[in-house]
Amino acid sequence: MKWFALPAVLLALLVDACGTSQPDDPPSGKAGGKQAEELVLGESSLKRPRAKVPLKLCDGTAVEVVRVDGDAAIATWRKLRGHARTSGLWPVLIGSPEDASLLVDTVTLNCKDGHTFERTLRRASEVDVEHAISRVARIYGVRARDLRGSTPLPDDPPSDQFLVPLDVLTEEPLPEVLIALVPVDEGWKAPAILPWGNYNENPRPAVHTAVLRDWSRRYGAELVSMTGDVLEMAVTRPPSSDQAALALAREQFSYSPDIVQQGVGDVEALAASLRNGHAWYFWWD
Repeated sequence: MKWFALPAVLLALLVDACGTSQPDDPPSGKAGGKQAEELVLGESSLKRPRAKVPLKLCDGTAVEVVRVDGDAAIATWRKLRGHARTSGLWPVLIGSPEDASLLVDTVTLNCKDGHTFERTLRRASEVDVEHAISRVARIYGVRARDLRGSTPLPDDPPSDQFLVPLDVLTEEPLPEVLIALVPVDEGWKAPAILPWGNYNENPRPAVHTAVLRDWSRRYGAELVSMTGDVLEMAVTRPPSSDQAALALAREQFSYSPDIVQQGVGDVEALAASLRNGHAWYFWWD
């Protein structure tokens, strides 16, 4: 079995003191990274996956995947994110090995269905986001009265925790979390280059790409996690007022109805978690 080397800058970050509590400005360089036959990670927190993860782009290019302990996953994401401008690789938590295998299945099926990076980006540029998420809401049976809500919102704490690195039952960090190093310069492009969604009533990759791009521009939201059925985003400019949080909650409820219908219960509870919250979570059954 052959392993591939990470760009030197990614290895360097593991011995320096970089990384902050908030991500840097979005990267703008081209994607890429020097490859070699042996993955040498030294004393770093990144390790080889115990088993090779066959995650590939639609053109057959293998995606580099490394692993980290669950309790170090978000800190490692922030460090890798901080070097994305130089490395040309966007880090995406793809969860446990089981989560990763579901992602591989989804990507493989969408590639076979004709989705390509260029085609999905083009289609995403033509998506009317408001219309697209309204259509998702109708499919899931979300009613107009479900979206109304009112203020003041409940006095609940904001959402600041990412769930993909945690065991869903114990809420303890997973022993192993995989991180894919995706060759894109901005996180919202990940569902396009690794075509994501398009199962059950989950929207197609172009819709996810368009929605994530819209929220990236409006809220500074950046993709952190993409598993077989979950997306998570880190947010630098969350809504701070009840009214703004409720308006965003209506969008998110429409986009991902399961986070309310099988989650927090109503749009007001969702809005309370979004007010000043820096971690967004989406799930499709």
